[in-house]
Amino acid sequence: GFEGYGFAACPWVTVVVVWCQAIFLTSIWLQKHYHTLPNQKQQQSTTNPSKILSAWTRGITLERIRTFSALYYPAALATSSDFWRMGVIGE
Repeated sequence: GFEGYGFAACPWVTVVVVWCQAIFLTSIWLQKHYHTLPNQKQQQSTTNPSKILSAWTRGITLERIRTFSALYYPAALATSSDFWRMGVIGE
């Protein structure tokens, strides 16, 4: 039976996947950039730059920070304790 290509295929697969991802994301950006309505383009070009940061951070709320922290910090501490334990024990 077929046993695969082994390690020799890993670099090629990585390069192909990275290029496909870059092409895919660029095509999505170009589609969004060039297919907006003319009045939206005018509105975007006249937007005050100081309002851009507030538009990006509008979704950050205390409730979301608490939810993120409740999920992130226990996972980060568990991972770091595993690395510490492996470093001390050596297994």
